[in-house]
Amino acid sequence: MQIPGIPEATVQRIWSKAAAIVSKPDAIVNAPGSNDSMLVESKTGKRPHLVTKESAGRFTCDDGCKMWLSTRICSHTVAVADSINLLPSFVDWRKKCKGASVSLAGMVLSDTPKGAGRKGGKPTKKYGKSA
Repeated sequence: MQIPGIPEATVQRIWSKAAAIVSKPDAIVNAPGSNDSMLVESKTGKRPHLVTKESAGRFTCDDGCKMWLSTRICSHTVAVADSINLLPSFVDWRKKCKGASVSLAGMVLSDTPKGAGRKGGKPTKKYGKSA
């Protein structure tokens, strides 16, 4: 499957991760208090991802999903759309997105640790102050 602006290898990775999510029991559950939102198990963090069904076949993932932020499609949204039989309309929506250019920096850095490139855990020196 091709989606404009997204490399084929990235699309394949999204689809394989989505298939793993869908095949696992209880990896997708309804979000409390919302008919249009679902919680999806996260492989990288402790908190699940919140996927919301919008209008016109659109699904959104939370701000913690770097793939969603960079490409407007991720394994979480694909898994939810597939689980409620709306995957074709979601893919059609994503293919028609105008002005939704892919952030290559976001794609490259999507698996980068949050503090990469920074010194870790050292307190700054405060000159002239005694400890």
